Amino acid sequence: MADKLKFGAVEGVPSGGLRFAEALRQYQSAGPLLIADDVLTTGASMELHRAGRDALGVVIFARGPCPAWVAPKF
Repeated sequence: MADKLKFGAVEGVPSGGLRFAEALRQYQSAGPLLIADDVLTTGASMELHRAGRDALGVVIFARGPCPAWVAPKF
C-alpha cells in the first residue's frame, strides 16, 4: 500500500471498520471514496459495502487475497 492514500470521503464496513474509518476521517482531502475495514477474510463484506461504486479500499489485516481495489496493511 502506498504511504499516503488520497480520498475525499471514508466509510467503514460495520462493525470493525467503523472505528477505523473514524480514525481516518482526519486525513480526508480530495479524491475517491475510501472504504475501510479491520479484517478482510473473503472480501465479500467489502464488495457488498462498495455496491458497485467507484472506490478505494483499505484493510488493516488480510487473511486471504484482496480484490484489486483493496490495499491491505498486513
